Amino acid sequence: MILDPVDPELAESLVQQAGEVPVMAYGTLVPGADWFVGVADPATPASGVTSDSEAAREVITRDRESFSYIPAAAMSDRAADVAVGELADEPVGESVDHEGVPSWLFESVEVTVNDLTTVVVASGAMTLAELCAGDTAKRCAKLGLI
Repeated sequence: MILDPVDPELAESLVQQAGEVPVMAYGTLVPGADWFVGVADPATPASGVTSDSEAAREVITRDRESFSYIPAAAMSDRAADVAVGELADEPVGESVDHEGVPSWLFESVEVTVNDLTTVVVASGAMTLAELCAGDTAKRCAKLGLI
């Protein structure tokens, strides 16, 4: 079972009820989980935040200075690899111990207008065309992005 908890305390009770079913916590560590794939800094929420695309466009329009980019695609890929590996009895190595749970941790990156292409576009989270479509097109041109 993979949990992407909104409320880690409530999710902990689900882990306890799971019994023999292995549980992976995704995004936020859940006490009692068998594995964890998430963000290294617990102060950075990995879920329930403005989407990267919306936040990136708000940085272009100057509605915000920056945002924390979470490498969600890489995290999802790792979570899938861990789940499949564990179910096939071929564990994925290179985990770290995080609060007693084998974990695969990712770093968030604070993104400003100067980092949009090197972080958001380079990671594949958005294309430059998506980033600079519609109401952000003029500002993108002014910034030299298109």
